[in-house]
Amino acid sequence: MKNCYYYSMGTSKIKIVFDLDGTIFSSSDILEPSYSSVIQRCNSGWNTSYLIPSAQKIISLVGRPGKEIIAALFPQMTLEQQKIISDSVLVELIRRIRNREGKIFPDVPSVLKKLQDAGFTLFIVSNCRRAYLEAILETYKLEKFFFSALCNEDDPSAGKAGLLKKVLNKSKGVMIGDRASDGEAARFASVPWIGCAFGHASSELQKADAIIHSFSELPEAIGLVI
Repeated sequence: MKNCYYYSMGTSKIKIVFDLDGTIFSSSDILEPSYSSVIQRCNSGWNTSYLIPSAQKIISLVGRPGKEIIAALFPQMTLEQQKIISDSVLVELIRRIRNREGKIFPDVPSVLKKLQDAGFTLFIVSNCRRAYLEAILETYKLEKFFFSALCNEDDPSAGKAGLLKKVLNKSKGVMIGDRASDGEAARFASVPWIGCAFGHASSELQKADAIIHSFSELPEAIGLVI
């Protein structure tokens, strides 16, 4: 078995690229309360009766760009209403993140430090919005581990696959994520994909090159795929 800390080509040339939600951070505990609060306020202000989506429905869409999530949850709304909901939910999520109502997965800081100390260069590529990404990194003091963090707002037309390819820039790398879209991005960029079974979509990992069931398993999995 290859050990990622002694990879023969030198780890400084290898980029480890992470998804965010369902990979580093779990929003499971704050999604439904955030949507519930916003929809109740909007229904009151608009004199409407939009239904609050279930936590299961919301989580099934996590990983898509924000506009797609809102459009899928509230197709009957006008574009203006969808934007208001999207912006309001973002504010509510960030408030809860700053209050540490969400959570990073166990062992995230220690594993990121091990990978960084081993010479890997770490990145984030996510379909989330910039303010959401920054709130998580700042609240849990994770910025120091990442060379760069890109989100959908940086280049909406590129999608996750395009952002990943841009980050890699023909370098050797690995994509870490919990959804099939992470695997699709990895295939587009011609790099291995390590699937996170502890994330939001363990049923979507059939095509992963390796699967981890806890973040602590990541260094060994990287050693297997690079």
